Amino acid sequence: MYLTSSSTRRYTVTLLSVMFSLVLMLGISEFVSMTASPFLLFYEAVMLSAWYGGIRPGLSATSLSALASWYFFISPTYSFNLNLLHFIRISLFILQGVFVSILCESLNTT
Repeated sequence: MYLTSSSTRRYTVTLLSVMFSLVLMLGISEFVSMTASPFLLFYEAVMLSAWYGGIRPGLSATSLSALASWYFFISPTYSFNLNLLHFIRISLFILQGVFVSILCESLNTT
C-alpha cells in the first residue's frame, strides 16, 4: 500500500490532533489532576480524525491517544505498568474510539 496525498493529509490531521491534545493535556495537568480523567481531550482528537479521515485514521488516533494517555497520565506516570482498573479504563476508551470511528465511516460512505 502506498500513501497518496489524500491519505497523507488524513494521517497528518490524525497525528496533529493527537499531538495538540497531548500538549494541551500536559499544559493543564499542572493545574488539574489528570488521573481522574486521563482521556479528557483525546476524545476530540479521535472524533476529528474519524470524521475527517474515516475509520483507519480514527483507529490510529484511538491507538495513539490510548498510548499517550497511558504513558503520561495514568499512574504510575511515565511507565506502561497497569492494574486491572486502568486496563478497564483504557479498554473502554478504545472501545468508544472504535465505535466513533465506525460511525464516522458509515457517515462518509452514505
